[in-house]
Amino acid sequence: MERSGRLPVREPQLMALPPLGQLGPALRQLRRLRGLRQRQLAELTGFARSRVSQYERGRTDPTVSSLWCHLDALGASLSDLERIMREREADLEEAERERESVGRLVDWLLDH
Repeated sequence: MERSGRLPVREPQLMALPPLGQLGPALRQLRRLRGLRQRQLAELTGFARSRVSQYERGRTDPTVSSLWCHLDALGASLSDLERIMREREADLEEAERERESVGRLVDWLLDH
């Protein structure tokens, strides 16, 4: 069997972006970890400061190319963003469990 010398073609991996509103807080946290203000990040990315703010507040999701630009300016990788999002999700789940525990305690105290 003759080899053509070409590399095998791999199907592109599609990146699943999180739902609207979940990406922004993670981007804000990354920016703050880097010690940058929104204005500084805007200068690094070439975006308007209002656009950076909209992304961080979850008002608008960035396009994939805007997200890459954002991450590049922050010196961060997609893995960094994913890690922060997982940590935030775990923190939210923990807070929800604590809130439920407090609610049960209040109910018990009111009944006794």
